[in-house]
Amino acid sequence: MLWDRILALVSLILGGLSLALSTTFPRGQGPGPELFPSILGMTLVMFSVILLLNPSPDRHEENSKGWLSLALVLVFFALSPTLVTHLGLAVAAALGAASVSLLLKEPLARLLVTSLIVWLLGQYIFVRWLGIPG
Repeated sequence: MLWDRILALVSLILGGLSLALSTTFPRGQGPGPELFPSILGMTLVMFSVILLLNPSPDRHEENSKGWLSLALVLVFFALSPTLVTHLGLAVAAALGAASVSLLLKEPLARLLVTSLIVWLLGQYIFVRWLGIPG
């Protein structure tokens, strides 16, 4: 339960920063560069509030595993702009989904299906529909 609250607070801070920074991006006629950070920020804020209001029961996990998971999530967020630049938005989103699935210890089949669905959604919504380079 402690790690859920810590992760929720970190997500709330990152989501707030993403929303605040997205307001400084230039706005165009259609979707512009502010769209993805706004969606990401709102999603992080929404799920962190849900997690803060409904924490999961205490799982008695080892102390070092919680810190390692938190560190991996923070490293992924720090590397996200670089991943998007070099790999494209859809692939970076799929890698993010795979990373979260690994941290949650999901079975390999579920990890692959989740990553594939996230890649397809990223490819269709952001690359094809909105025209963001993917």
